[in-house]
Amino acid sequence: MKKWIFGVLALLIWGVASAQNKSDSTQVVKERRAKIYTFDELIEKYGSQEGFRSVVFGRKMMQMMADRVKHEDRELSNLLKGIHTIKTLSTTVSCPEFVEDMKRWPQSRSHISLVSEVEENGVWTSCYLVDGGRWNVSTFFLCTYGGDDEAALLITGYFSVKDISRLSAIRPQ
Repeated sequence: MKKWIFGVLALLIWGVASAQNKSDSTQVVKERRAKIYTFDELIEKYGSQEGFRSVVFGRKMMQMMADRVKHEDRELSNLLKGIHTIKTLSTTVSCPEFVEDMKRWPQSRSHISLVSEVEENGVWTSCYLVDGGRWNVSTFFLCTYGGDDEAALLITGYFSVKDISRLSAIRPQ
């Protein structure tokens, strides 16, 4: 009789352990699918795929642009001098995986705040900010999806988010 009880207990313990292992492996698979990429990893993952385009402007480019506009617009020149990098990744190809990856990107940042989220005619645009204040680097992240284009934009440097819109004033000559 005791052997029978131990056999049943052993079977129950094995069953519980087996179910736990299945649950753990399912969780690991879900976590792998939900990897949160850095922006550079997003560029590495998607930038070379057909239909995707990535552009990175570094500190030197920002300095050259600041020098170009300094006589016409001193405030814009100062803004450009404070920017470290501008990185973009965009596509005209529908890619749900890219959309999910860029929507998860803000989760990888501490102290990030949603600045705005707008939906217009099925196109979503979300803007996030890590405000570095006066002494620390700020990060501005924008992603848009749902239309013909999907894109992510990352700006880092010393700036105020209200000044970022001024970047649209720069036009090619």
